[in-house]
Amino acid sequence: MHTNLRWVPGLRASRRLLALACLTLLPGVAAAQDAFRFVVIGDSRQHTCNYDTAPPVDCINHKVLAQINKDILALEPRPALLIVNGDLARYGGTKFYEAWKGVMQSVKDAGIPIYVTFGNHELHTNNGLSYQGQVDFQKAFSDMPRNGPAGYEGLAYSFKYGNSFFLILDTFFATPTFQSEEPYITPDQFAWFDAQTATANANPAIVHKFAISHAPVFSAESAHYASYTREAWIGIDNNGYDAFFGAHEHLYARLKVNELVERPDAASAWHGNVVHVIAGVAGGPLDETPIGNTDVTQIQFGYTVVDVQGKDLAVNSFNYDDTRRAIDSFTVRKQTLTVGRTGTGGGSVQSDQPVPYVDCGTTCTAHFNQDATVTLTAVPDVNSIFAGWQGACWGIDTSCKVKMSGAMDVGAAFRAKPALIVRRLGFGGDWGSVVGAAAGIDCGPTCTVQTDPGTTVVLKATPVPGATFTGWSGACTGAQESCTVVMGASQTVLATFGAAP
Repeated sequence: MHTNLRWVPGLRASRRLLALACLTLLPGVAAAQDAFRFVVIGDSRQHTCNYDTAPPVDCINHKVLAQINKDILALEPRPALLIVNGDLARYGGTKFYEAWKGVMQSVKDAGIPIYVTFGNHELHTNNGLSYQGQVDFQKAFSDMPRNGPAGYEGLAYSFKYGNSFFLILDTFFATPTFQSEEPYITPDQFAWFDAQTATANANPAIVHKFAISHAPVFSAESAHYASYTREAWIGIDNNGYDAFFGAHEHLYARLKVNELVERPDAASAWHGNVVHVIAGVAGGPLDETPIGNTDVTQIQFGYTVVDVQGKDLAVNSFNYDDTRRAIDSFTVRKQTLTVGRTGTGGGSVQSDQPVPYVDCGTTCTAHFNQDATVTLTAVPDVNSIFAGWQGACWGIDTSCKVKMSGAMDVGAAFRAKPALIVRRLGFGGDWGSVVGAAAGIDCGPTCTVQTDPGTTVVLKATPVPGATFTGWSGACTGAQESCTVVMGASQTVLATFGAAP
């Protein structure tokens, strides 16, 4: 089944074959818990088979899938996990799922966990679409994580491995009365996506985030945006996901979704530089006429290997046969943004990616995709003012944009607002009060208020009956009951009261 989404027009396809003899690895050595490998494949179904009479295994392109499994098991180091992105067989149902698991037994026996997603062909029967395919899928793959929304057990889920977070969406969710070939994401999943992503963002151990669904968000085949496209990618983009992996279309295609790609809602440009990959080439009938407009497009069976190396990723896609010929290779680099706070005042620095990705007290660091644009906003405390930026930002505007072309350091200076200290002097009891209504001053023996620089404060001294105001000293002078102070810096005012003659 072909989706009716597309890449945004305006970007030429670059149809090139990368003749690489081996995996591209990034320099540097990561800590063991932050270095691992996973593989992504999708669409292992056979093109045609007889639902009733064919052996269920014949509804799987088991020849291609078995060779891919052989290649995966020959990788050194071996993958820590395998993600199979939907359309396991030509039809859905228990007998087809069990046949598919039989083809995958060698991977399971090697101790490699397999995570599966739900595709549209999981709903297919010889008589149209059936909700039973989803019911059987949830039973057959009951070992999938069950942390999705209610009713989506094993269909939408998330898990953590090493320093990475994986989130799987179901783009073909069915009910007893509704099944569709058109991909969509339900509101329940969007709410769950937001909550799961917020938890991952708050976990300092999570460096990488991957979003996965059977249907791609953008298409390499069609010229139409689906209704869920904008909302889905806004969440992925705003929350700093590293990559998205889709299938559904039987080809390999890659696009880096950055400021050069038009947003379907005509809002501001995408800023996360998230890599969108379609890898639906594990056995389904290969497409013949993709429209392109991608960075890389290849039409051949294969699989994608992702090496997580600390805060960097190396991604390599290969032809499925014994030659293991590379069809694409790219890296995703994370750059570190370090924000420090200086000065006599207080405040925080927050970013827009996601909301907030940076939320710094004194000092903090965060990792962003290479070349991502991060907007920082300085938020002074109530008794402080923002004094200016240093490092990769400059000026005194409270907002600043940083392009993460490398590791960046930013300093934010906060200065305490000038303080007006008012002291009331007298002999004996309570001789009077000092009030500055606009500044919120209503003084007993001593009071202090902080104001913005340039604020004009009018003080008024009022003696009690039987007392008299004798005069000002400090920042005010004279014996008039009213006094005006312009707050350029911190100042002290003394008001003296005495007994009436």
